[in-house]
Amino acid sequence: MPCFTIMLTDCNGQTKQNIKRDALTDTKNSEMKEKFDVEAFNKHQQSNSYEVDLKDSHVSQFSYADGYVEEITSKGQLFKRTKDFYKNGNIKQQGLTFIKGEFMKGIWQFFDSSGNLSHEIDYDSRYKFTWDDVQRFLRENRVNIQDVNTNITRSWKQGEEWVWVITYKTTPDKNGNYIRTVTLNGNSGKIQKEEWTRLQRN
Repeated sequence: MPCFTIMLTDCNGQTKQNIKRDALTDTKNSEMKEKFDVEAFNKHQQSNSYEVDLKDSHVSQFSYADGYVEEITSKGQLFKRTKDFYKNGNIKQQGLTFIKGEFMKGIWQFFDSSGNLSHEIDYDSRYKFTWDDVQRFLRENRVNIQDVNTNITRSWKQGEEWVWVITYKTTPDKNGNYIRTVTLNGNSGKIQKEEWTRLQRN
């Protein structure tokens, strides 16, 4: 069973730990199966979570009732790699998640409890108004995507269309600052709804 070791530095930079990640080879289909290192996590976790800063990324691991989650956020990126694992450590699902709204982007992979690939879902396929189009909207409206008030999600409800929902703080004017929430049609990008909330002045 081949494995590789990742050198992890803890959040306060005082110590380094070696955490091994096992890569199990399925000789039948030659695909690699990823497995969560439960033993290493239990050794280093505090309050069911463990976080480390690497050279170019931040890694968060935590446990919950049904298994484990690992989130890898590369520096300067808007999306994090999210991996969900079964209690036995086998991977359950993985894909990209937006860090300022948690929507699932692109192709996600789903696995059975043995770690075999079951199916894939392309979460971008239903949106003709793409992420690139959303970014253009942000630029045109001078939205600071790093601002604490900025949030972007996308959703669908029974009987309704696929939509993007963008919340951000507007550029201040003589009347003060506002939080604007815009709902964009997922196909055309047209504004379906917008709400304005005035921020209290300090």
